[in-house]
Amino acid sequence: VGTKFGRMVRESKGGAFLSSALKKAEDLYQGGDDIWKIYNYKFEQNKLANAFRNMGDEAAIEYVQKRGFDDVNEFVKSEAANIVRNNVPNYNLAPEFIKGLRKLPVGNFIAFPFEIIRTGMNTITRGLDELASESAEIQKIGLRRLTGATTTFAVFPMALSEFAHQVTGV
Repeated sequence: VGTKFGRMVRESKGGAFLSSALKKAEDLYQGGDDIWKIYNYKFEQNKLANAFRNMGDEAAIEYVQKRGFDDVNEFVKSEAANIVRNNVPNYNLAPEFIKGLRKLPVGNFIAFPFEIIRTGMNTITRGLDELASESAEIQKIGLRRLTGATTTFAVFPMALSEFAHQVTGV
């Protein structure tokens, strides 16, 4: 009975309109995520390109060759893509177990907290690796990345909590 009713609703004009509107909203939401990924990709490329420019050609070539690349530009593109993949939320990367939890009554956004933890840990790991680099320019990127992570994960939540306490007395 439920399947027949669902099919009837989907095949009605109102159901088709609603389905179409929901699909457009979903596409718009996904497009917003894609825009941020593209922005972050360009931003990470720019950070690395500036670091290599400040290193000088010889040091930059040596740095990328130690990482298995012959061309600085190819390394920058590859590394920026790797950073975005691992440090920007991507719900398609959630394991099947987490995706399976979406079917439970806990809600459809169960992948969000998982992605916050995954990308947060990756950001910290990445920052520590950059801070341990032999290159002072890459170390600067790592220090900025860890400063941002510390602000986001510790300072901002504590400040927000204190602000809420001051405003509400709770």
